[in-house]
Parts: sequence; structure tokens; C-alpha cells
Amino acid sequence: MCSSDLELRGSVRSCTNSSTSRRRRDADRPRPDGMGAVGGRNRTLLRLLPRSVLWDLLKVFLLSLGALSGVLMLGGAMVEAGRHGLDPLDVAVMVPYLIPPTLPFTIPACLLLACTMVYGRMSANTEIVALKASGVSAWSILWPAAALAASLAALG
Repeated sequence: MCSSDLELRGSVRSCTNSSTSRRRRDADRPRPDGMGAVGGRNRTLLRLLPRSVLWDLLKVFLLSLGALSGVLMLGGAMVEAGRHGLDPLDVAVMVPYLIPPTLPFTIPACLLLACTMVYGRMSANTEIVALKASGVSAWSILWPAAALAASLAALG
């Protein structure tokens, strides 16, 4: 094929396969499915990235949920103890009953805090810019927060 091209056109031309040049040309273009130019490595990245973001969200969420629920619960326990003259043992018995009423207030606040801290840290370290430059879609970064929010909304 290449020799006939050389004879017919009379000029030196590189003998590249058209599918090879198409692959090279398409490798520079970002893919619409968010997989990026490098298929195999980005697939691994797309499996690990949401897990990493979800793990960071869960760590911050659970830590802040424990802290904020503890502060609100202790405040409520101290008010009840002062009002009814309860000793510390009675307050300790009352603690499990004070946690559920605080959860409708603490869960949304702690989820907002977790999202702000995790995505703010990613932005400060320019991880979001690097992911967008490598062709990773924004949805692959954001779906862990949406999944966590949906699961928490289903619980409450």
C-alpha cells in the first residue's frame, strides 16, 4: 500500500496506518465519558478517587457529628440537671435519651461542614484543577457527597 502510494504520487510520504494516526489524534482530546486521554490509568483513578473523597467526608462528618452532638447533649443535660436537681448518675442515665432530638440539627450542619472542609482542602491543594486538567468529570468528584447526603436523608 505504501509503495504504491510512493510510485503514484512521486513524493516521499510516511507510511502510517490511518487508524494509528487517528488514535494519536484522539488521545489528545478529552473523552466525553470523563475517562480522559489515558484509559487504563484514569479508570483506576476513577475507582479510587470517589472512595478517597467518601472516606474523607465520612471521617470529618463523624468526628464533627460526635463533637457537636456531645456539646448540644451536655448543654441539654446541664439544663435538665439544674432544673430538676439531678446528680451525675441520673444525668448519665439520661444521656442516650438526649442524643436523638439533637440529630435533626446536627446531621445537616455536620454534612455541610464535612463538604466544606474536604472540597476546600482539595481546592487549596489544587487537586480539583489537576483532576479537571486530566479530564476527570466534576460528577466523579461530587457523587460521594451526594450519595452520603441521600443516605442520611433516607435515615431521617
